[in-house]
Parts: sequence; structure tokens; C-alpha cells
Amino acid sequence: MASRSSSVRLPRSLAGLRYFSAVRELLASLHAKYPHPNRKLHYDELVLWFLLSCFNPALKSLRGLQAASRFKRVHKRTGLPGFSLGSFSEATHLFDAELLHQVFRDLAERTLAQPVRRRPSSLPPELLALAADATAWRFLPRMARCFYAEAPRRGSKGHFKGHFLFDILREVPRDVVLNPADERHVLPEQLQPRVLYVLDRGYCSASLFALTEQAGSFFIARGKEKLAFDVLQEQELSPADRAAGLQRAALVSWHGQKLRLLVTQRRCPPPTNLHPKRKRGKHRTPSTDSSHTWVLLTNHFELTAQDVVLLYTYRWRIETFFRWLKHVLACQHFFSENDNGFALQLYATLIASLVVVLYARRKPNLRLVEAIRLYLMDWASLEDVHATLQKCKTIPP
Repeated sequence: MASRSSSVRLPRSLAGLRYFSAVRELLASLHAKYPHPNRKLHYDELVLWFLLSCFNPALKSLRGLQAASRFKRVHKRTGLPGFSLGSFSEATHLFDAELLHQVFRDLAERTLAQPVRRRPSSLPPELLALAADATAWRFLPRMARCFYAEAPRRGSKGHFKGHFLFDILREVPRDVVLNPADERHVLPEQLQPRVLYVLDRGYCSASLFALTEQAGSFFIARGKEKLAFDVLQEQELSPADRAAGLQRAALVSWHGQKLRLLVTQRRCPPPTNLHPKRKRGKHRTPSTDSSHTWVLLTNHFELTAQDVVLLYTYRWRIETFFRWLKHVLACQHFFSENDNGFALQLYATLIASLVVVLYARRKPNLRLVEAIRLYLMDWASLEDVHATLQKCKTIPP
């Protein structure tokens, strides 16, 4: 068991519930927002209650959170005031979630300092590599009125939908936009210069690719296997490229755009965590390795073929991040029944994830979050947290 003098040191602000004192400084600018002489629950305090629910598995509901706010020991150790259900409900409607969104983005800029995964040698150092994807949260039946105030339309899913930008080299979220629209209609609003966007097949759109180029950025996108294009020039593949699974490289014209086409064969091991009795659909469990053909399009012509495939392979990290967000940090139960309240809870959960990375300087995982939760509940010592940290993947100083 690691001692206090171990090379892995936690910040003093992590001791007990004083861990939230560092976050208080980050949220200090929100305290004075929406002043009212009769309101005791301030903006920053609401966010801190959301953060407390992320690190305490006993707080699974709004009524449980409200009951805990009345305990004298909780009040003494956190410094947070008690609140009523009415004041909490009013706050989730009144406080503008966009202010907290900006706090999350500022914290993400500070966290995006050190890479976790190997940066491809042909990727220019000034480019950010971001994966774009969307995920949805199903809502409670009584929340349907928030979405079906008008007549239901074809294709309406009835859920909260978050469009994320995820740094695939540092494995931290960069930005998120809550919008029920299609991914191809939301990404143009998130485009920034000097960014390499790694996109799945749902983003394959000639108009989106043109907007990406106009923004001064690049993309690596997966297309359909039967993609129709005009071949401008076939390119030779080295023996190392063919050994890596690459089958074809060419310059093509697709809807009037000059792009680089790469075709590679990928083998995936059979899944082991699916339901063994499901024989059909997406839960079908194959008995052997499966093979997939990737048709990749990019407007970056300086990247090597293997680096293009490697960067697209990193795209899967955003899928594991969605599971981390929903199941490890438990961001799948809503404390509020309106879209603004859900946005507040989502941004607070993302801030909680970034704070662990920023102060512990480790890539967070389930064991680390469990150790912090047990420590905050006085069930584990600081040495236990140190020992868990040593087993986590190190972020270079």
C-alpha cells in the first residue's frame, strides 16, 4: 500500500468533502447570478449538489438529495445550504445552463494538455483530433409533454440528444451541444479551424465535407462499402501497408470534391459481454472473428495511410466514453423533468469527470471513481486512493 510520501500525490483539496472547495473557485462566478432576497439556493450550490450526487452512490434521487441537504453533518462538511423541492425545481428552470456550459468548456481547455494515446507521426502538431458523435437519453413518460407540445412528427425519438466532440488522443470531452436534430445538421455549428474531425458513417455528407473544408479543418470519415465515385489516380501501397490490412488507396472525386480513398479490412474478435440467448439482431453472438471492410475518406493528403486507419480506430473511444458517462458517473437518472435542468445535470457530470483528470492527473476509470467515492464516505483511506491511482494509466507531466 502506497504511503503519503509516494510519488503519486493527490491534491490536498481531495481530502474528505473539501474536494469540492477547489470546484467552488471554478464556479465562483456563478454565485452572483440570478440574485433574489428570498432565494437561498444559488447557481454554484445547485451545481455542487449535482457533483455530490456523482461521487456518492447513495444519492440516487432528488428526494434523497433533498433529505441529505437537511443533515447537519452534511451541511457542516460541505458548507452547502439545505433546499426544498420547490426551490430546486425553480432553479432548474431559472438558471441558464449555457453559463455552466461555458465553465465546462473552459475547464476542458485546461484539461486538454497532455495526450494519453500515441500521436501519429504524420499528424501536424497544430491539429486537434476530435471524434464527433451523438448519444441519447430516454426520458420518463411524464416528460413527454416537454417534447410533444406540438403534434408528433415522423422520426421524432422523444429523448435528450447530446452531440459530443471528443479528443481521441487525450480521451476527454471537448464540447457538447444538446439538440434533437440529425448529427449532420448540428456538426456545422461546432466546426472550428485547425481540427481533424473523425466521423462515422452517419456523417457521410458531401455538403458537410464542403463546410468542413471552408472552416479550415480536415476530416476522416467512413463511407458506405458501395460508395460511387470517380477515380482520379490509384496510389501504391507499401508492403507494410498491406500487412496492416490496407487493400486500396486512391485519389477520387466524390460530388465534385477531391478526396483520398482508403479501403482496409478489419478483423474483430467475437464479443463476450452480450446476452448468450440472443441469436438475432445486434445482440447476436458470433462464434468466430468477424471481418469488416472500412471505406475511409479524407481531405488530408499528407497523413500516411496507416495513420489514417489508426486515427479512425481511436474513434471508438467516444463510444466507451458514453458508457463511462452514463453508467460509471450515473448520468442516466434525471433529477429534473425539463430540458434546461437536464442540461445543468449533464454539464455538472462532465465537470466532475474533468476535475478527476485535472487534479489526480490520471485517466479516470471505474476503480478510481469507486476509490474516491469510498474515501468521501470514510470507507477508504487516502493511502487506498493512492494505491488505486498507481494502477491507473499515467498522464505525462
